[in-house]
Amino acid sequence: MYNIKEVKKEATKIQNNLSTFIIMSLTLIIGILYINRLFCILKVEELQYMNVISFIRLFNLVLAGLAIGSCIMCYNSTKKEELFIISLMYVVFFIDISLGNLDNMNLINSAKYIDGYITISTSLLRISILVISISSFNKIKNIIMSNKISSILIVATIAFFIGILENKGLIFTNKESYFIRYNIFLIILYLVVSTTYLVKSISQREYIYSVISSS
Repeated sequence: MYNIKEVKKEATKIQNNLSTFIIMSLTLIIGILYINRLFCILKVEELQYMNVISFIRLFNLVLAGLAIGSCIMCYNSTKKEELFIISLMYVVFFIDISLGNLDNMNLINSAKYIDGYITISTSLLRISILVISISSFNKIKNIIMSNKISSILIVATIAFFIGILENKGLIFTNKESYFIRYNIFLIILYLVVSTTYLVKSISQREYIYSVISSS
């Protein structure tokens, strides 16, 4: 029995390492291809601004999709609930980019048109998911983990509809008045979450939390 447990433990470790290697390799390859393509675009004399923006959006859409798949794949091998919950955050990010936003910004618009490129609603949804992932809200976590498919569909649906409502100017209007304060709030909260996972990684000697922290 002892040997069987050891074999299973070793097999799980190998699977986790293989998953990490695949994720890192895909990310590295895509990153290199992206940088190479971006430099090629920037060398073009008659640079089309919209083409660059479209390319950046497409790349971030690919990264968001890769992040979702990576989190779910790592969850399947480690069974750590934080990974699945984090994947929900990337689902929102994927929807956000799909709606024409790049992490709170619609890059087509000029910076001076602040109310046209900040997406508060979806970023608040992402923040809520992150807070749940590091909190002790076990009841909420249990509900999410017991209804994984439903959780993905519900989060995606909410992100889609509130994103549409905000883009139509029906919610979170007059954003320029609190643009700087809101972004400072985002920076602080993301740093808190990142630091929390980094400390957890060191204390529990779990590399996967370092990956989440870096992400």
